[in-house]
Amino acid sequence: MEIPIYKTYCGKCKKEVEAFVRERIFENNTHHLEARCPSCHKFFKYLPHPVDPAVDPLDNLILYFGKYKGQRVVDIAKKDREYLTWVYESATSLKEGVRDKIDEILARG
Repeated sequence: MEIPIYKTYCGKCKKEVEAFVRERIFENNTHHLEARCPSCHKFFKYLPHPVDPAVDPLDNLILYFGKYKGQRVVDIAKKDREYLTWVYESATSLKEGVRDKIDEILARG
């Protein structure tokens, strides 16, 4: 995976920096890119993962809530289809288009 370059201003160091970016794996097995100051190690933010244009965009859809928070919807469909069906039927506050994408993934079989 190519790690993105993230430039920002560090208020603690009082200068523009090219952040140190690393992948962190949390206890729930979710992966996140974390940006920190290379000098003082101040945390800046979590960055979005780079998207591979050769991969179907549906394969990059991430669930940002619930017991599979931070995991790809296609992976959730493989291991817990019942949960994903429940999300599709119950979560009324999903962003526009997300329900349709989950429906497409469920329809894949």
